[in-house]
Amino acid sequence: MATTTSTAVVEALNIAGVKRLSVGAPYSDSIMDKLKDFLEKNDFEVVKIKGLNMACGEGDLPLDVTYNLIREIDVTRADGIFISCTDFKTVELLEILESDFGKKVISSNQATMWKLLRLAGMKTSIYGFGSLLREY
Repeated sequence: MATTTSTAVVEALNIAGVKRLSVGAPYSDSIMDKLKDFLEKNDFEVVKIKGLNMACGEGDLPLDVTYNLIREIDVTRADGIFISCTDFKTVELLEILESDFGKKVISSNQATMWKLLRLAGMKTSIYGFGSLLREY
């Protein structure tokens, strides 16, 4: 069985019960528009979306750039936060973000790992990488 990051994200958001999203990513405005469209076509409500207006992800950006991006997004009306881009540091921040904002946080890499583990038949709770890997 195969998967993609996009399908893993949709499945992860659904299983976590997140339907109203605040979204952050490093992408350009045109890519952010496509991301919003993709999420809405998959029955999610995007209540706030913000990008860094970069051409692509920057795997070497400091973690505080990611944290500050999420901090700048209004998350009050959202069920959860989605951080898109597989070349954007998030793993080290997932627990911190969930604690600081009181919301479930799903990232592209986290959702992909979660889906791959499930496809491999592994359903053990994994701590330290957000509620998705711990609870679902």
